[in-house]
Amino acid sequence: MTFVSAIATAVIAWLGRKLERKERARDAKEAEQRALQEAMKEGMQAVLRDRMIQMASYCIEQGHTQVYMVENMTHMFSAYRELGGNGAVKYIYEQFLSLPVLQEKGEDASEAHD
Repeated sequence: MTFVSAIATAVIAWLGRKLERKERARDAKEAEQRALQEAMKEGMQAVLRDRMIQMASYCIEQGHTQVYMVENMTHMFSAYRELGGNGAVKYIYEQFLSLPVLQEKGEDASEAHD
């Protein structure tokens, strides 16, 4: 009986160590995935921020924007905010939205409806 008890104890200990190693490996993989997701999120924020600043700067320099640019900028700003972007870009976005909107080259949006 002592022999069987010793064998059972050894098997249970072995299984416990095996399960513990699997759990540690799973935890490490989950931590790696979280770090990767965070890096991707931060990278996407940086790309959106850069693109919005470029577009806004170009349009502000031109003194106007176009409908498709407003739609694109609004979509990018929304995604940027969803990813946790702060208000640093909000000022530039608001300046961009205050620009006159042209329907077609040289045509103000308000003139296009006449």
